[in-house]
Amino acid sequence: VCLAALGTARLTEATQEAEEAVRLAPDEAFPHYALAHVLTDRRDYRRAEASLSEAIRLDPYDANFFALRAQLATNDEKWADALAAADEGLAIDPLHTGCTNLRVVALRQLGRGHEAATALGSALERAPEDAATHANQGWGYLQSGDQKQALTHFREALRLDPDLEWARAGIVEALKARHALYGMMLRYFFRMGRLDASAQWKISIGGILGYQGLRSAAHSSPALEPVIYPVLGMYLVFVLLTWIADPLFNVVLLLDPFGRLALSREQRIGAYWMGATVVAAFAAGAVCLVTGSPVAAEVAIMMTLITLPLGGALSSHAGWPRRVMAGITATIAVIPVVRIASALWMSPVERATSAFERLFWGAVLLTVLASWIGKLLTRVVPKL
Repeated sequence: VCLAALGTARLTEATQEAEEAVRLAPDEAFPHYALAHVLTDRRDYRRAEASLSEAIRLDPYDANFFALRAQLATNDEKWADALAAADEGLAIDPLHTGCTNLRVVALRQLGRGHEAATALGSALERAPEDAATHANQGWGYLQSGDQKQALTHFREALRLDPDLEWARAGIVEALKARHALYGMMLRYFFRMGRLDASAQWKISIGGILGYQGLRSAAHSSPALEPVIYPVLGMYLVFVLLTWIADPLFNVVLLLDPFGRLALSREQRIGAYWMGATVVAAFAAGAVCLVTGSPVAAEVAIMMTLITLPLGGALSSHAGWPRRVMAGITATIAVIPVVRIASALWMSPVERATSAFERLFWGAVLLTVLASWIGKLLTRVVPKL
């Protein structure tokens, strides 16, 4: 009953049914496994692992249990643990599709791509009608840069299982990767995804320190400015793209008939918001170029910077992380409106000497801070 309730997304009811099953049969492994399954879907991974451990203690010979353990480790990006759990499951059932697919994912993230390809090829030969295996193959081709083959397998996965979100998300990424710039960013994301969180933060901090070092070098040696400043500019563009590339290229897919269908409703809404922000930034920039208006320049800068917390909001998980980022973004978005309003009823001298000038620079700093908050919140997975 609890698994049927889970299938209809009635997670609260599913949890109650599973807990009741555990109460009635505490010495049976399956109720504990069912509860772990429900808790996993509710993103309560700590309790899910506890329930699963009890199920494995009661019955250590069910490959499904180890597939779920591998899934939990995958959710937590503990790739070595995921591989170990998948291997334990395959030792029980060498043909278990779930364990095979999770093992392949772990092998890729551990940099053992050849082993992953071999294992996945064998899995497809054994189960050519398995949707998850085709989706997994699609992601493998996508990581290797073959968007055409990736799309072929993603489409086949959706033909076999139209509700497979993993395949739909793969199609979206493959379509965006047809654009060279996003393809480059996607390869960067895949490489960064193989690193643990501490390594990722070290790279980010190293980039900031390197940027400051080059700026100092340019200030102390003016002759190097023509070389250093273009490098700094490209670095800033790259950093901006790492934060907004995903929702920004969703805007591009809105212009593609098939791409628009591949996007989820949530992604389409996010793309509209990102598109409106980018258009506003370009419009303000155009006004600045034509009229020389400093207010238009400020609005163009602010609208460009707002894409950072907006990208964080769109990348955050649904729930309180997204609400927090949406609130911060909306608050910052008031600043350009205030500056435009000030241009209508204040003279240039009044604007330059008013608190609005300080407000603008404060908003710039707040936007940068909010962007880092958004980066942290994208890693937060709230419970359902």
